[in-house]
Amino acid sequence: MSTPFSNLLLTLFFLSSLFLKSQNYAKDVKMGDKAAKQVEAEMGFYTHVELEKLIQAVGTKLVNALEKKPTEFTFEFHLVDMEEPNAFALPGGHIYVTRGILPLMQTEDELAGIIGHEIMHVIQRHSIKQFNREIVPAVLKVPGNIINAITFSRLGNIINVPIDIIASPFIAKYSRKHEKEADDLGIELAARAGYDPTQLANALDRLSKELEVITGEAEKRNFLSDHPYTPFRSEDIRERSKKIVSGKANPVSASRENFLEKFNGLCFGHNPKNGVFADSLFVHPELGISMIMPSGWLKSNGRDEVSTCPKEKDAAIALSIVSDSLSLKECVNSISKHLKQSSGTKVDFSGDTTLHGLPAYILRVTNTKKGQEIILELIWVEYNKIIYQLEGVCINGKRNVTAHSLRSFKPMTEKERELVMIYELEIVKPQNNEKIEALSKRTDNRLIPELTLIFNDLDKNTSLQDNNPIKVVRKLKY
Repeated sequence: MSTPFSNLLLTLFFLSSLFLKSQNYAKDVKMGDKAAKQVEAEMGFYTHVELEKLIQAVGTKLVNALEKKPTEFTFEFHLVDMEEPNAFALPGGHIYVTRGILPLMQTEDELAGIIGHEIMHVIQRHSIKQFNREIVPAVLKVPGNIINAITFSRLGNIINVPIDIIASPFIAKYSRKHEKEADDLGIELAARAGYDPTQLANALDRLSKELEVITGEAEKRNFLSDHPYTPFRSEDIRERSKKIVSGKANPVSASRENFLEKFNGLCFGHNPKNGVFADSLFVHPELGISMIMPSGWLKSNGRDEVSTCPKEKDAAIALSIVSDSLSLKECVNSISKHLKQSSGTKVDFSGDTTLHGLPAYILRVTNTKKGQEIILELIWVEYNKIIYQLEGVCINGKRNVTAHSLRSFKPMTEKERELVMIYELEIVKPQNNEKIEALSKRTDNRLIPELTLIFNDLDKNTSLQDNNPIKVVRKLKY
């Protein structure tokens, strides 16, 4: 399994402190390349040929329209497997568009505005400046907890950070000044490439509406926030666009319909490729495994590790994969070395066993800190030539809960596989003068009405026309 988010934060902090004052752009590239490897490992790229080609083509078109760029920069454009709507950049030219932001796009011009904004963050070196500003507070805010007593377990990272953490360490929180500069220069770049600069404002308005629906809270104007208020930002973009003359339009997509058709088959929401939860049951269809997590615990389903903990955060369970090169015995020997260096730790049980007929090894240790006994249980299981590491840590009161969950790991059954579903975007054609509510019913659209309207930039009373493609979400067996 790959390095946790916290390691990336520290890497970026130390690199940024070394490189911030330098004007040698080659160092931006070095920093960005290092972070990019971890972005790929932690988030992963999303495979969708049509959309990957679209993002690459629009990005290349914008880069070619740059008046001047550091010769050291090589821009790369990627579609990442992240359901949250966002786009972000790393120093040196790595631009990422999440699959979660794409359903909001109505035109190629909007996508160009988003990508152009990120390109200008790179050109103006905003990310390398902001990493230095933001990362230190983020690291210092991490609280202590009971798991710190067992230094060789990675479970401390699970309880130290919010269980619902996403990829925010990769996404710099730019200041108002930086955001405005990226907006201003980004729409100018989009215009030079032949796009309508005002359409970035449309995309931002729609993003704000989506977040309001998802979170249940409208964006608030806050003078103390260093992030710009979206309505003001959109208004500024529209005003500034009036003074910008666009170049000759030569879009990648032949028409808006052609643009939207590329979205067919885009995964919406969680990607079951990384495993799914059906209540307390975790099922991974690609690996063919299942495991029961404690009911009511907070769950985090990452690309490389599944973890869960109670609201009290006095216990945790994690499932991950050990390096392909290690055997069961080597896993145990590796941990044993750390045990010898951990004072106050006692081995309660260590030995070979089986788990649902699979070869396994169990190691259970305790550590006492401030009079409280902390129990760590590690189980390594081999299945289909892959070694899985199951970790459970708790104070004595939750020992039975963690032990029961760890021992539920087993090969997935066909009945469990049938529980795995995927939600995919589909472009459909309305019947003439059909209302969006009727279309949703006819196409078995699984999006809630509010998001259906936002994703299609519609009013609920609008009568749809035959030639107006509409985005809906279908539920399919994986």
